[in-house]
Amino acid sequence: MLKQIDVPVMWSLKQTETKTGLKRPTLIHLVKSGKIKYIRLGAGQRGKILINAQSLCDYLQGATE
Repeated sequence: MLKQIDVPVMWSLKQTETKTGLKRPTLIHLVKSGKIKYIRLGAGQRGKILINAQSLCDYLQGATE
C-alpha cells in the first residue's frame, strides 16, 4: 500500500496576486527576503516562481496579529 503524503499547494505569482490582492513587487520582496517558502522551476533567475500557499497564509496571519 502506498503511503499518503501531503503535497503543498503552490501558486504562481499571477495566481497569488489574484487570490490575495498583493502586487508582484511585494511578492518578489517576500520571496527574496526568505519570509515565505517558494520553489523556482526552470533554469537560473528566469525560472518560474511558485509560492507555497500555506507559507504565505501563515506569514500574512502573523503580519496582521
